[in-house]
Amino acid sequence: MYPEGIVRAACQIMDRCNPNPCEHRGRCKQTSLEFICDCTGTGYSGAVCHTPLNPISCAAYGLQNPGVKRAEIYVDVDGSGPLVPFPVSCEFYSKWWWWCDGRSLRLTHTHTQKKINK
Repeated sequence: MYPEGIVRAACQIMDRCNPNPCEHRGRCKQTSLEFICDCTGTGYSGAVCHTPLNPISCAAYGLQNPGVKRAEIYVDVDGSGPLVPFPVSCEFYSKWWWWCDGRSLRLTHTHTQKKINK
């Protein structure tokens, strides 16, 4: 018998998922040694679901996908910030001009980022 409060030959399991270290609704799973974030379906990747998978604009998408004339995509305008990605339709008219139909309709010159309201 041991004095009260003393435990012998016991193990303690640390809950590495409380609080959840995964961002953007990532699901935390743990092993005996580490936690792992499952970022499936979140739109983010990385160790803690912090890296956005969506481009920040139609212009960024166009630079990553040269030759594309039209695309239905989600944009993440603040990267890993508090705003959720939203759907837009991008149309690329030439090297410097694109049309983005999303929360606001405007024609934007991507070289200077000068905005022209339509």
